[in-house]
Amino acid sequence: MESQERSYKRFANPNFSLSFQVALEGLIYAIQSERNMRRHLLVMTLTLIAAISFQINRWEWLSLLLTTGLVLVAEMTNSAIEAVVDLVMGTRLDPLAKIAKDVAAGSVLVAATIAVINGLLIFGPYLLAVLN
Repeated sequence: MESQERSYKRFANPNFSLSFQVALEGLIYAIQSERNMRRHLLVMTLTLIAAISFQINRWEWLSLLLTTGLVLVAEMTNSAIEAVVDLVMGTRLDPLAKIAKDVAAGSVLVAATIAVINGLLIFGPYLLAVLN
């Protein structure tokens, strides 16, 4: 185990600046290459515009930021899992690879559903007030 840890350490980023740069590259890659990531970002942007327009309170802001952030994290994790499965499996098909991909995609569905419910709970009263 110790030799594996040392082997990994060779490839670890030597400082915070490089770690941040690599993480930013991952975020940029996800935005550029993942259609669903761009869709989630669009919905998040529209949600933030609505939050500013309705002047929601700080607890509502916290709730929105946590749930929209959860969706983005789930989408990026899903993309990473898909990439690793594709790397390992190549063109071979395997039921376990399908399970890994399906479960990762399911996590995005759960996060997005929670975010939608959260958005309805927050914006519902504001929208009803505007309509009445």
